[in-house]
Amino acid sequence: KQDEEAQVVLKAANGQTVVEMLDGNYRYKDFEGTTTWSVFQNASGGWQIRTGFHENGQTFGTEGAHDQLPEGEYPKHAYEIDDDGVYVYIYKWLEGTFVTYYKIESVDNGVVTSRFGRSLDNLDGVSYFFTDRKTAVEFFDSRNALSNY
Repeated sequence: KQDEEAQVVLKAANGQTVVEMLDGNYRYKDFEGTTTWSVFQNASGGWQIRTGFHENGQTFGTEGAHDQLPEGEYPKHAYEIDDDGVYVYIYKWLEGTFVTYYKIESVDNGVVTSRFGRSLDNLDGVSYFFTDRKTAVEFFDSRNALSNY
């Protein structure tokens, strides 16, 4: 029933729906087998771009804007999409397990803006997500141009 009511907002290169809208809310939907790009501002204020891949409930990636993830061994972290369409990134570090939630705030011309944080009550970070490398690189370049002045 949910699929009948949901509107497709953004598809990956392979044609699958990655973002949908349901009842006026943007929702992440399905990342399996997709290459994606993320742009975010790091703690020191610089902008970074990453290429990522999703497979079998795991996500992994590297710095830079690659057409696809280069061959190699990458740390893999679990992810899931909850019932509200929130992307939940689950990573283990030393003895702990940490979770970051990504909730879509807006989608505009292929730029998915998400608020993120360690709890759904405190989404104080902003990240930008893309299913198209060219759009991601243009956005990254525009942010770096702004931060250099």
